[in-house]
Amino acid sequence: MYKFFTILIFTILFSSCATLNLNSMIKPEPPQISVKYLEMIKSGWPKQHFKLRLHVKNPNAFPLYFANLNFKLYLNQKQFTTSESNPDTTLPAFGQQCLTINIVSNIMDILDGWKDWKKAIKQRQLNYRIVGNVTILKGTPAIPFEHRGEVPIKGPKK
Repeated sequence: MYKFFTILIFTILFSSCATLNLNSMIKPEPPQISVKYLEMIKSGWPKQHFKLRLHVKNPNAFPLYFANLNFKLYLNQKQFTTSESNPDTTLPAFGQQCLTINIVSNIMDILDGWKDWKKAIKQRQLNYRIVGNVTILKGTPAIPFEHRGEVPIKGPKK
């Protein structure tokens, strides 16, 4: 009789645990990544080098370790650059911080939309869209993110 009740209790416990969706309990929300500013570091032919400052927020109740960060940056609806970096940083639970990433763009991509760029440069800001994914642990699926906004532009330092 004792054996029967023990098996019954374990069966009830394990079947109730099986109905819990553990994947949804531990699946992280995507980080909120926005562009803080874009600064030209060096201009040359055919490549320009920029410093991109990203503002990153963690909406999760646990820290996120950034093993890999891949993204495409669109400025004024045109692809500006792609980047893959290994920031090797941990974002605390509900925390936020800034990441600085060096990126390279091709002058031909900029010249393609010169009228739009000319207007944006006068206004000293650009519309942007950043789309990508972040891997928080090596070997785990990447978490996608996307954000739109306006970014101030800074010229090269003299």
